[in-house]
Amino acid sequence: VVMGRVLIVSKTKMQHNHVCVGAIDLDKKKSIRLLNEDGFHETLQDCPYELLQIWDLEYEYTNYRPLPHSEDVAVLSRTFTGETINNQDLIKVLHESNVPLYQGSLMSVFEDKLRFTSAGKLYISEDSCPSFSTCFWISDSLILKNEINGKVYYHYTATRFPSGFQMPYVGLEDATAQEIPQGTLLRLSLANWWAPEDSDCEERCYLQLSGGFKI
Repeated sequence: VVMGRVLIVSKTKMQHNHVCVGAIDLDKKKSIRLLNEDGFHETLQDCPYELLQIWDLEYEYTNYRPLPHSEDVAVLSRTFTGETINNQDLIKVLHESNVPLYQGSLMSVFEDKLRFTSAGKLYISEDSCPSFSTCFWISDSLILKNEINGKVYYHYTATRFPSGFQMPYVGLEDATAQEIPQGTLLRLSLANWWAPEDSDCEERCYLQLSGGFKI
């Protein structure tokens, strides 16, 4: 069992009213993903965590999911410290920790292992799998909001990739921003392994945009 002061850095929506909570153990200086004591994602109603709060947690690692999802922990007990931090404190935490923080091209994140489809979706596959499924990235370009079939995406373009890439937005905060300025701190994550039904396509983990922080 691990005990630590834990900073909440993301809260994203999943199917069936469940949420995915990303955090940083400030003592161990590493990323974790908070599940309930049985190792499952909590519902929105049951989940007490809010962004940039600090909690005292007891937890243990689970091994239910294969790489790259190495951050999953089952929370055994929790107490809110009453403390929160601001965006500038967050960037300081990232620089002082072992949490992956990238600058430059979006294609460099996740150990340069991202690939892309003809439709501009980014993913990793079994033969290009990093050892972690969440990271932070300071954007090197303006990113524009784009709605496709009622779903919110953010469109990234760069000199080497003029047609750009689409990142689905899965944050709980309303995506009201029509554009994300260059230099914004963004949290990225890889979805669960998935392949379309009745398809010969390999399983992939697709890139998602979990949230952003002005720094």
